[in-house]
Amino acid sequence: MSKHTRSPVKHPLNLVDRGFFLFESDEAYCHVGLLAIFTPPEGAGPDFVRELVASMRKRHDVAPTFTYTLAHHRPPLLLGPWLQLDPADVDLDYHFRHSALPRPGSQRELGILISRLHSRPLDPSRPMWEQHLIEGLEDGRFALYFKVHHALMDGVAGTQAFIKSLSTDPDNPIPRPIWTVDPHTGNTGSPSEPTFATRLRGIVTGASDAGRLLLDAAKKVSDSRDPKNVMPFRGPVSPTLNGRISRQRRAVTQTYELTRLKAVSRAYGVTLNDVFLAICAAALRRYLEEIGEPQVRSLTAGVPVSIRQPGVASGGNAVSMVIAKLHTELADPVERLLAINRSTSDGKEALMRKSPATREREAVLIAGPLVAQSLLGIAGRGGLPHANLVLSNVPGPSAPHYLGGAMVEEVYPLSMLMHGQALNITAFSTGGRLNIGLVGCRDQLPHLQKMATYLASSLADLEAAARAVASRV
Repeated sequence: MSKHTRSPVKHPLNLVDRGFFLFESDEAYCHVGLLAIFTPPEGAGPDFVRELVASMRKRHDVAPTFTYTLAHHRPPLLLGPWLQLDPADVDLDYHFRHSALPRPGSQRELGILISRLHSRPLDPSRPMWEQHLIEGLEDGRFALYFKVHHALMDGVAGTQAFIKSLSTDPDNPIPRPIWTVDPHTGNTGSPSEPTFATRLRGIVTGASDAGRLLLDAAKKVSDSRDPKNVMPFRGPVSPTLNGRISRQRRAVTQTYELTRLKAVSRAYGVTLNDVFLAICAAALRRYLEEIGEPQVRSLTAGVPVSIRQPGVASGGNAVSMVIAKLHTELADPVERLLAINRSTSDGKEALMRKSPATREREAVLIAGPLVAQSLLGIAGRGGLPHANLVLSNVPGPSAPHYLGGAMVEEVYPLSMLMHGQALNITAFSTGGRLNIGLVGCRDQLPHLQKMATYLASSLADLEAAARAVASRV
């Protein structure tokens, strides 16, 4: 990067943001990604994507969040703070890249490229994000792949930035790059250096929060006696899902019409997210049993829940997690769906009864043992996992959206892995479709494409059961 045009402004990392850096190792990187596929407007010429790239490269008005880099990156002691660079010091030629598949590129070839891109860590000496525009798909389509470090923004903030970069007007030819969007509405991005009084208040507040965390931990122990509560580190160990991971990733995608999942949710009086969890559970059950892991005890899933307060603009992360039973020990798909609904309902009800401040402290409390395992090098070495995997469902817009006139067809979230969690499945709904992105360790789950196939058959099984119930009414 060039010499700074002004002194960078410093921003502290909160405890959850800091935790994502402490998770990292040579094999586990804490970036999250997004893959979107676009169809050019009718009549677009062969240079449409090239012209789109040229137009986006002209935008140097980089939003504050995309200018953050780390002052130090040697955890656990020398870590942070964030340094906010002058937008002129952000090297867009490095962060924004134009690629092409051999025409006509298939979904498989795109998946191979995205798997490789998602397997590479971000450079902590630069703002920790990249965007790739990829042309050459069949029928003239092109793809956008964006990745960002989880400490810089959580999944909700990342999807907000992506949606804000799009237009609802198909005739708007001017693309807005994601790096010009501040995902945290109202964030000015230019606070002053903290005063001594501010630092002192921070120390006092930190001590107070530490005391509250101890009380929260004691409450957690008490809550664990309630059979309705599903607690972290109480599930079974899956050798496939909960071992050490390698550096390489596989990324696989699936998409379904939302009307199909909504019909199942109405038939059984459960949520759309319960149906998503149920088809994932069924696919996991089949996949693991085929490789010699019979499902005797229920696998558990960490289900992220946004705790960002309405109207509060802040960077970093505002997310907690509910632990839900997937009931993979149950063979009947409907019985499994209803059991999952009971588990998620109990977990969310318990979380929502707590104050916003308590939810934030609990997010730190949940992350603590994971950070400790990572720092001690024992994650994925046989101990009980926090949860067997993470399953997340992020809602998106239902109306069509466009980038320079090109319509968004599909959007797939691609999340992070860590030692002890070799698979992540995240869904994103947009344009009347539920798009599912699966990210797995290439060595732990070498046939991840099978899992995507099993998701399709699991949804079909629930639909068939719902139709059978309807025919008897």
